[in-house]
Amino acid sequence: MILPHVINLPFKAEREYLQGGDIFNALVSLACPSPPISLRLHQIMRELIEVRRWTMGDRPEGLFVFRDFAGEQQTLSLRSTARKDPARRFPFDEQAVTSGYQINAKRIEMVHRDDVTFIERCIALNKLLHNHVFPRVAGRWIVVRIDLNEIPDSISQVSLAFRSNAGSRLTCVELEADARAIGDMYFSLVSS
Repeated sequence: MILPHVINLPFKAEREYLQGGDIFNALVSLACPSPPISLRLHQIMRELIEVRRWTMGDRPEGLFVFRDFAGEQQTLSLRSTARKDPARRFPFDEQAVTSGYQINAKRIEMVHRDDVTFIERCIALNKLLHNHVFPRVAGRWIVVRIDLNEIPDSISQVSLAFRSNAGSRLTCVELEADARAIGDMYFSLVSS
């Protein structure tokens, strides 16, 4: 992995920010990490993302923490850098991505298909779960942290179980792949 590296991601559908799942997937492709893996986003990112090695005293907009092939912990710093051209867009049909889900109390699940990645599906399902658990809360749920103990290769079932919340400021859901707990995702509510 050659650093610094700039990641240029498109916006999904009508969003005006980069989705956490897309950032996560780009970093996994760049770093080829070994678990445990953690993506922590301290603010909404809208520009190109410059990836560097984290150094003491650095105050980035996000961190990506993982183990390398030798088993050493690595921490990458994420910073926005201005775009020269407007961000590209690509269509994203969240209803199609989540079609066939089942929701019960504080749990949502569905058969996983290969039309999107595991993380993209989890983020889309999370919106449905949070709107079910918090039906009267106005705003948009965004991912602020993804912690995975493994990266599932091939799975047939995806489940999210709502675990905890600090009001509507920060919530946590447990991620399951084929009934195995593999990590957590944290979300925050921002105004629309």
